[in-house]
Amino acid sequence: MIAKFSTAEDLMAHYATVRARLHGPALRVAVTLTLPEPEPEPVEPVAPEAPIGTMTVEPVHPDFIRVNFDEVVALVCKHLGYERRGIFADRRMQKLCFDRQLLWALAYRHCPHLSLPQIGRASGGKDHTTVLHGRKRGVNHPDYETLSQALQNLYEEKMRVNAALIEQDQNRFAFLPMPV
Repeated sequence: MIAKFSTAEDLMAHYATVRARLHGPALRVAVTLTLPEPEPEPVEPVAPEAPIGTMTVEPVHPDFIRVNFDEVVALVCKHLGYERRGIFADRRMQKLCFDRQLLWALAYRHCPHLSLPQIGRASGGKDHTTVLHGRKRGVNHPDYETLSQALQNLYEEKMRVNAALIEQDQNRFAFLPMPV
């Protein structure tokens, strides 16, 4: 005979009685754990190295200077008049799709450190094949060359600033004797 249960609670109660018949009553153990209070570590005031409102920038190796995806998105959105969430919306209007494909073509060209799946995930969870198709079509966008040149200028500016930081860093320690 197959028992019919009207609710999940009835079924769970039936399972509990079967388990109790097979394994005996369930043991209920209450465990209370008390941990000692950690002593707060003394906080030493730290003197700021730079005045408030300024930012210190350290030079990096030139191989690590690159245009990131957020900069590409910001440039495209500013140039075409979108908000970030607007360009990644789920709408499929032809103009919006073509502009999104422009974004992917620029990201593919100027962010070689990102794979197609990474670009897709950063674009609101798009598939890598969608990005692949879009980057092929995005190079035909009328604004592609203009924005590509703007991103190239941004990259060159980052390189120039980093070179100036490296030179400034070298000049700062020029008075120290060279180790023998």
